[in-house]
Amino acid sequence: MQNAPFAEQLAYAGELLRLEDTNRRPLIRRACIDATGMGAPLAESLAREFAPRVEPVVFTAALKEDLAFRTKRRMETRLSLLPDTREIRRAFSAVKKFVTPSGNLRFDAVRTEAGHADEFWAKALADLAADPQARRAASVAADGFLADAVPIINPLAFREVAMDWGALGWN
Repeated sequence: MQNAPFAEQLAYAGELLRLEDTNRRPLIRRACIDATGMGAPLAESLAREFAPRVEPVVFTAALKEDLAFRTKRRMETRLSLLPDTREIRRAFSAVKKFVTPSGNLRFDAVRTEAGHADEFWAKALADLAADPQARRAASVAADGFLADAVPIINPLAFREVAMDWGALGWN
């Protein structure tokens, strides 16, 4: 939904969050949404309407490190499947690990016309939403909306993409 007006993004996300299975349970049990900068109004609006299933997430250096390693771990243990497209490979290859002068890790991607590794960070947020450990940290009220081992994507629509993490400097 690149360059879509806010109202259109909000309406589309709301439609997705209202989807239910045949037992009238939400198909999206938990969603983590970028609440940094321009994403804040969307995340806040959705959190207000769909609490406690929607969690606004503000990106910090520590959070990006956690998200990057969580996504790497899920891919290495084959818990994640990705579309095999040039755009996805580009986004996942764009994220680089840097060590700051003070010795901290920083994960970032150069902004290009194609984006800012948006697909990688969207996947990382989906992995955060699906992570059972992160779920334990959620409120007791939210636990009623969460079900273990519920796929967040249709695995039949994707195939495994091998990632060379060493070539990306992630060793």
